[in-house]
Amino acid sequence: MLGLAKRAGKLAPGTPAVTGEVRANKALLVLLTSDAAPNAVKRITDTCASHSTPLITVRYTKAEIGKAIGQSGEVAAVALLDHNFKKAILTILETDMTEADFTDPQEVQ
Repeated sequence: MLGLAKRAGKLAPGTPAVTGEVRANKALLVLLTSDAAPNAVKRITDTCASHSTPLITVRYTKAEIGKAIGQSGEVAAVALLDHNFKKAILTILETDMTEADFTDPQEVQ
């Protein structure tokens, strides 16, 4: 699902892009990886809190999120910019997290 959102231009990957979209009030939901650096965690959580943007720390790593969105590098956070993608991701996260797989090869093609 994250790969589809990125291809549709409805996902901002990376800490600078996420904080920029949050400050511009365009981010509807921010996902933070479980292994994000402490500086990135503080920057993103502070920015989200000051702009009342929902933030969820997911069990996925930077490498897994990067792969899911088709990037060769690691991604500590992503911001969803579309209500439908936000709803879809929340539905996935509300189901059994052990069954959610953001690295499905079909999602990143």
